Amino acid sequence: MEGIIKIYLERFNLDLFEIQNVPHRIGLGSLFDMQRDILGHHNTTKIDIAQALNRERGYLINKQVVLIDEAKSSGRWTEKQMLVNTLKIIISEYTAGTRELYKGYTETDTCTCYQINTNYRDAFPLEPNDPRYFVYFSPAKRNARLLKEYHQERKFGDLAAGVYAELLDRDLSKFDPEGVAPDSPFKDQMVKLADRPLRDYVRENFEQGVAPFDRDLVTTVELFDYLRVVKRIKVTRENDVAEALRAIGGSRKRGCPVKNVGKDVNIWIIRNHDKYKNMTAKELGEVYSPFYLSDKK
Repeated sequence: MEGIIKIYLERFNLDLFEIQNVPHRIGLGSLFDMQRDILGHHNTTKIDIAQALNRERGYLINKQVVLIDEAKSSGRWTEKQMLVNTLKIIISEYTAGTRELYKGYTETDTCTCYQINTNYRDAFPLEPNDPRYFVYFSPAKRNARLLKEYHQERKFGDLAAGVYAELLDRDLSKFDPEGVAPDSPFKDQMVKLADRPLRDYVRENFEQGVAPFDRDLVTTVELFDYLRVVKRIKVTRENDVAEALRAIGGSRKRGCPVKNVGKDVNIWIIRNHDKYKNMTAKELGEVYSPFYLSDKK
């Protein structure tokens, strides 16, 4: 159990609510379960984006830590923007407006800390100099054995008590509870990646099987013109389209000759990968069916 306590403490720094990386993975939701064990379920709550945007804001009342689980929400671009704009006020102020069911609008004291879990690096359109957020991208892979042992000790052992005791022994003399969130290079990455809704558009259409993302194969050169001209999405570089395809699990084959499109085209496999993975660039170019540029030539 001591090993699990060490891993937990390395992953979770209570004073900053910062998720740290170690070579093992305990799920982010599982880390929050430990916080609830220590702080009490009456002091903590889990919500999704829709609940965070609800005007009642019941999660602000008598809650010390709130987990906004973005992974369980549709996570559309408009929701993300609204969430960031909503949190701008309630993170910075000591009071916030709430409207409980069957009660009038009131001003409530709050010291709530927010933790947001997401599976996407372009999750939220943060501003470059916004001091409210700490962002961390973890490359750790899931460890089923460790996760099972973790929950066994958390539920039936003394893991929560051991972590709590270790946290109480920390030196907090230099911690400023009113200071800004610690900076990180990951925050800069999220700012750049989420500066445009292109990825959300590609992901949503891919998941719903909407043309042209209902196909197995697409090309960035066609998508670049199609998205700008037909869908009027703000996209300035073909590489941005490539990054959006990579984000949905696409794999690229360079140098494919495609009739009526180009002699050296990048074809992206976005579905049925096993069917195409062993094809040469020439073979892939021959089976590829253009959906846009061939009609323009």
